[in-house]
Amino acid sequence: MKKSVVHKKLVRLAACVLAAALMWSGAAISAWAAGGHFTDVPATHWAYSYVERAYSDGAVSGTGGDPAAGTGVFSPNSNMTYGQLLTMLTSAFYPEELAKMSKEGPWYAPAIRLTVERELYYLDESWLMENAGRDINRYNASYIIVKILEDRGFHMPDKQAREAAARNISDWKQVGEDAAAWPYYVSTAVAAGVMSGVDSSGTFHGGGRITRASAAVIYTSMSQCIPRFSVTKGDGWSLIPDPAYWKKIEETFYTVYPRLWARWGGGVIQKHISVNAQEILKINSESEALMWTRGIRFDDVGHVWERDIEVSAKYKDGPVSPGFAHELGHVVQSYRDVTSNGHWWRECMADYSDFRYRAWTNRKDLDWSNIFQTGDREQRDWYFTPYGGQWFFAYMDSRYPTTPQGYGLIDSIHFAMQAGEITSDDPNDPNLNAVVKRVTGFDTIEQLHQQYIRELDEGTWTFNGFADYLDNYITENLPGIPNPTYPTLEGFNLCTGAFPYEVSGEASPQYAASNLMDGDPNTQWQASRKDSAANGEKTHNLCISLGRELTFDTYVLRHGGSQGENTRDWRISYYDEEKEQWIQFDEVHGNTQDVTTRTVKQLTAQSFWLEILDPGADGTVRLNELELYYNK
Repeated sequence: MKKSVVHKKLVRLAACVLAAALMWSGAAISAWAAGGHFTDVPATHWAYSYVERAYSDGAVSGTGGDPAAGTGVFSPNSNMTYGQLLTMLTSAFYPEELAKMSKEGPWYAPAIRLTVERELYYLDESWLMENAGRDINRYNASYIIVKILEDRGFHMPDKQAREAAARNISDWKQVGEDAAAWPYYVSTAVAAGVMSGVDSSGTFHGGGRITRASAAVIYTSMSQCIPRFSVTKGDGWSLIPDPAYWKKIEETFYTVYPRLWARWGGGVIQKHISVNAQEILKINSESEALMWTRGIRFDDVGHVWERDIEVSAKYKDGPVSPGFAHELGHVVQSYRDVTSNGHWWRECMADYSDFRYRAWTNRKDLDWSNIFQTGDREQRDWYFTPYGGQWFFAYMDSRYPTTPQGYGLIDSIHFAMQAGEITSDDPNDPNLNAVVKRVTGFDTIEQLHQQYIRELDEGTWTFNGFADYLDNYITENLPGIPNPTYPTLEGFNLCTGAFPYEVSGEASPQYAASNLMDGDPNTQWQASRKDSAANGEKTHNLCISLGRELTFDTYVLRHGGSQGENTRDWRISYYDEEKEQWIQFDEVHGNTQDVTTRTVKQLTAQSFWLEILDPGADGTVRLNELELYYNK
């Protein structure tokens, strides 16, 4: 990459970080210190900067005069009605969705329809239509504010923060007496910094009205909380009616995309993503896709692609988050012309987007598909092919990170591809290797890859999460986004996400054998003798697969939890791929413990066979969890 391009990119990154920090702290509000638009909101008015910000963003307008000429009238002390407040907030935070609402009826009708559709208020459409002209009080405003913050992916204040906010509200007792619901919404709105007391003593005055000046403050404060990104349903969503699918899309988007954008997007990459659904996504006559990213048009001015994401309704019961995070990685790439046989860089970097900024940011999102071990051949054998290579990318970020002093290897290659300075990801491409040489000292990326293999073999580099990576500052402390918790391999249950492929019996779907590997100790596999006999089995047993070979030395069985319900006798075996036979590695008799932890010799396997020889007093197997660990 040319020095000028690197400099421009670093300046842009620094500017974005500074702007975000200023906006989050509220310091940016002072930017509207002069040149007012409204004669009744002079620079000396307490709400001047908020009104100017809201007007400049298009969230509010005047009530008369010509704001553009500085002669507008704002009427800051006039009260806001339900229709006015809902129109202001939905226009600001749901512009795309609002545009799709029916325009039939009065001017506030689309906002009310959207409010009901998104469940932003507790009363129905007919009530809101009839009362749209009524002044809204501070209690009801707090309810709408909190619902929007929740809906738009804001990291909500926890119980401790809400309790701290409540202690600063002088009429807190009255808040609870007025309605049981108000304490939560009031304390949340105050803790989020969107609302405050109306006087120096901190009186909330929930029955009081929201003035136009106060509405400008609310908008400005909410705009600092809500991520400046959005994801909306496009065409075809009647094919996927399950709301849980879309909820997972939103959860993934609002945590992953801001991080990807902060690191690899920059100011020109799109902030809004539309997701469409199709019955089937055909790659060719023989294969189909779970989801993919589609280029809509190339912006010749910004030199970026405008993209959307399409998902397959056929696989609506499959995993959502990993694939969606991968596709979001493609969105921020926005490469115009990067060719190769298979596009290994595109696909591996998209895999790394999921690996780093979803799976390894929160333990609940980490599963066996993102667990690799030092001896794992999948990571050693990877060789510039599409998909995989997560550890090699983690190695590049570890050894050659981005810092405030300059871009590391991955970012240098990425931005050079965006700038059109690298047009091929062929490992022998001279432009690609020129960047590798400049950043690492190695002549080619192949030489770097061989060094990676040597360090794995020598034990001088291994992967245990991203907690100590030098570039974490780029994706931490983002407005409205919880910081990563940086899980590690230590203590990770390798069975989480494994699946049973053969089981002797199940009492009901509620007590399915899959409960044994779901990571939840409160769910249970349960089966009586009758359930097993119905399948022709004399004992209870099941076979499970981890999906690929992993190394372990400890297993845990969590039983029913009482003396008569705990499994007494069992044996467990693994499948030896070379010998093509099951090999027993442990057997237990006379167990009385609720939780049994067994240390065994170090083994590497993919499939396991658990035989229950004595399930307990009544012959019914009750097992809550099977766990595998590698404790070395």
